[in-house]
Amino acid sequence: MEKTEKDNRANTPQYVCEEDEIDLYELWLTLKRWKWIPITTTLLTVLLAVVYAFFIAKPVYRTEAKILPLESGSGGLSSYKAIAGMLGISVGGGGKTDKLIAVLESDTLKLRVIRKMNLLPILFEEKWDKENNRWILEEGEEPPDERDGLEKLKKLISVSRNKKVSVINITVDYPEKPEVAYQIAKNFLEEAQKIINEKSFTLAKRYRKYLEEQLILVKKKIDLLEKLYMDYVKGKIKSIPYIFDIDGSLLGKG
Repeated sequence: MEKTEKDNRANTPQYVCEEDEIDLYELWLTLKRWKWIPITTTLLTVLLAVVYAFFIAKPVYRTEAKILPLESGSGGLSSYKAIAGMLGISVGGGGKTDKLIAVLESDTLKLRVIRKMNLLPILFEEKWDKENNRWILEEGEEPPDERDGLEKLKKLISVSRNKKVSVINITVDYPEKPEVAYQIAKNFLEEAQKIINEKSFTLAKRYRKYLEEQLILVKKKIDLLEKLYMDYVKGKIKSIPYIFDIDGSLLGKG
């Protein structure tokens, strides 16, 4: 039995191509219908941010200081270096900026600030009883020590260097109490200056002692040279022998 043309058309798969189109009007109606969602979300976000900023978050106050190191030497220390250079003695070098940053970033400086200001009760205020002047601790809990204070102070103080203008920036951030931020920054700079002065004094003292020893040795050599020369002039000796060892020590020949 032969299939009719109608049956063939019925068994033939039909492909329908529909063109995708965006109906701007329908889209506008959809957005209009759900417009309360982005508006509500935005208002809620702003409200939460305002509540957090004014009622929950603690304000953080910053004290900032800038230091412009002078690389040129000055004072007694540079004088010792100049004299030592004339005598052929090397006294070392190194940029002042690098040394200053090393001091500012040192734990020694921060510990001096903690001790000077008695910062532990301030840094751990929640555990300190001001009225009774004692720590509030749970059973078996140890009071904060200088190591704890050091770790907390490191988070409050920042030291950075602007290489373009050779300026060192020091910032101290402290929550709620601007006077504490200022006092920490003030004492931080004062103790840094003391450390630098102490190191400079110690270094200058060491250079001075070394130069004094060298001058004594030079004087001994000059005296011996004079004696040998007079002996040579008087005919007591026919030649002036070597009187210095390789390391500069006096041999005492002649």
